[in-house]
Amino acid sequence: MAFIYLRRSRNTRSYLLIESYRDVQGRTRKRTLCYLGREQDGASTLDKSLAHWKQVREALNHELRKGWWLSVSAILFTVAANDWPSR
Repeated sequence: MAFIYLRRSRNTRSYLLIESYRDVQGRTRKRTLCYLGREQDGASTLDKSLAHWKQVREALNHELRKGWWLSVSAILFTVAANDWPSR
């Protein structure tokens, strides 16, 4: 039988989901299922962690979209400037 629990690391103050189970020889084994986040990000529960990572994803998507348009506009401006007829 295996069970999953929330664990806070001592050194980095991060939260992790850990699975505890017994191997074939009956010894207890643990493995990290996923990293939830840092204590300062408010990732102390699954709901808070999910909300935090959704916010991070939205911010990254916004930055990627913004960066994409900036790079496209810079390319178009450069092309237009190079094609501008000289006097």
